[in-house]
Amino acid sequence: MGEKYPSVKRTHQSITSALATQLGALFEQMVAKGMFNASSAEQRLLVELVSVILMQSCQQDGVYARLDEEAQRYHALSLVMVSLLPRLNVSREHLDEISTAIDSHTMANLSSHVSTTITELKD
Repeated sequence: MGEKYPSVKRTHQSITSALATQLGALFEQMVAKGMFNASSAEQRLLVELVSVILMQSCQQDGVYARLDEEAQRYHALSLVMVSLLPRLNVSREHLDEISTAIDSHTMANLSSHVSTTITELKD
């Protein structure tokens, strides 16, 4: 696509680069404040992982799950949090709250999707 539409490729590269820069700075600040455990090499990999999640998960959801836009955003957030949660230095209580929120929203979306799928099968 980049060969056919070079301006799209430049814009995509610019957005991707800006996102990576911001995520890298965020992770560095969190490590410096003792809120996050990750070496420099791990931070670079996490920047790449979170960037891919943020830029591709909604497209993936659209292909497979047919989720609405809000559910897609929460799914992307859940993917990010599941990736970062083990590295966060927060109290057990806060970790449990975050995990519960992820689980309950995931279940709500799953229930909604299953209901929609069952209705479509009936028709």
